[in-house]
Amino acid sequence: MLRPISEIIRNTVGNIIHRLSVVTGEVAVDNGDGSYGVFIAGDPKAYPRIFTLARDPDIAIGDTVRILYKNGDKNNPIIWPPEKPIAIIGDLIVCCFETHKIWRCKGISNEIIDTLTNISNPSGLTIANGNLISANYEYIFVHDRFSETILDQFEPPYYYNNGLAFDGTNLISCDWLKKKIYIHNGLSSSILSSFNSPSTFPRGLTIINGDLVSGDANNDMIYIHNGITSTIKSSFASPKPQPNGLTNDGNNLISGDNGTYGVEDDLVYIHSGVTGTILSSFSAPTGCKRINGLTYFR
Repeated sequence: MLRPISEIIRNTVGNIIHRLSVVTGEVAVDNGDGSYGVFIAGDPKAYPRIFTLARDPDIAIGDTVRILYKNGDKNNPIIWPPEKPIAIIGDLIVCCFETHKIWRCKGISNEIIDTLTNISNPSGLTIANGNLISANYEYIFVHDRFSETILDQFEPPYYYNNGLAFDGTNLISCDWLKKKIYIHNGLSSSILSSFNSPSTFPRGLTIINGDLVSGDANNDMIYIHNGITSTIKSSFASPKPQPNGLTNDGNNLISGDNGTYGVEDDLVYIHSGVTGTILSSFSAPTGCKRINGLTYFR
C-alpha cells in the first residue's frame, strides 16, 4: 500500500495533476521501458512498475524519488524526477574603475567575451529584468541587455554611489560617503527608504535567498543582513582587503577584491555558499586594476 506523506507540491510539470498525495521511495530496478521498481517508504516490497513523465529520465538505482498519483488515481502512480541541483548557467560581469571597462566573462572565469567602454569609472553592477544596470559616481544606467545602448539613466541618491543589487522589484544602492544603503522605487531615483550601512565604507551589494549581502571596504568584512534591513544575521572576514564587488551564481557568493592600488593583481573568489570558506579563486580579467563591481548575467 502506498503511504502518503504530508507534502503538497504546488508546481508540477507535464500533465501531472496532483490534487492529492505524494510519497517517497528508493529506486530498486530500472525496467528499461521508462518504468522503475521502487521501494515505497515503509514497504519492504518494491512497487514493480512506476513510470516517469520525464522525456529524458536521469534516474539511477538507489535514487530517492517522489511519487505522485496521476489524475488523483492511486492505481496510476507516476515518478516525479529526483531532486537534483539545477545549474543556472550564466556569465560573470566585472567592472574596472581605473580602466573604465565592463567585461562579460565566459561563465565564472576571467575569459573575456565582450567589453563595454562607454561608462567612465564604473562603480557598481547588477542585473534587473534581463538588463545590465551599471553606475558611476554621477549616474545609474539601465542598459539594453549587455550592450552600450542606454535605455534610461538617473542620478543616485548621493554622489559617491558604490554598489547595486536588485530584489526583483526595487533597486538597492549604497554610497560610501553618507554610509547608507537605499531602497529605490523600482528602477528610478525615487527612494522608498534607507538605513545606515553596517560599515564605514560600503561597497559591493548582492541579494541571496532574500537577504542583502554587503561588503565593507574599510574593515574588510562581508555582512549578511536579515532581509533588506540594517539588522545583521552574521558576518565574516573577506578573503582579501576591500571586497569591492559582490554577486552570486544562485548558490555561492562571489566576491572581488581591490588588490594593490593601481596594480593588476585583483582576484575573484568563489565562496562555499554564503560563508568565508573559499572554494576557488582566479585573477580578474586582463587589464583590471581595480574591481569595483560584479554581477552574474543569466
